[in-house]
Amino acid sequence: MTLLQDFQFAIRTFRKPPGFTLAAVLALALGIGANSAMFSLVDGVLLRPLPFAHSDRLVNVWETNLVRSIPRMVAAPGNYYDWRVQNHVFSAMGAYQQSTFTLASTEGPFRAACSLTPRISPGAAMSCFSATAFGDSASAAIRRWSAGP
Repeated sequence: MTLLQDFQFAIRTFRKPPGFTLAAVLALALGIGANSAMFSLVDGVLLRPLPFAHSDRLVNVWETNLVRSIPRMVAAPGNYYDWRVQNHVFSAMGAYQQSTFTLASTEGPFRAACSLTPRISPGAAMSCFSATAFGDSASAAIRRWSAGP
């Protein structure tokens, strides 16, 4: 049998029980869609490098509160100051606070997860990490907005 004959046989076989055909097509569609979504997530999060110079050297440091069973909590500003003064390991340290904002563009409002670098760390700035998920126009609006006047 050739590939064309196999395809014709499959079409004839699927015409007979329409319920099974619908279930098989839906299962295939769901499987392909889930596979595409998972690959996109893994590709964006694990496979592509971060958009920073020397991103393999970035470290995130937390405080731990064992009394309250909190393994990772935001460092208090006083502790951050002490860490920065007593630092002999890292080339630089900075503090940030992650937040979600609703920003407006010409296409309408959209949500963006942003990281605020307050004035307690050198080079106060704001950067929005997930802007590319909203499309090019949203990314451009965030870049213009975070650049400031």
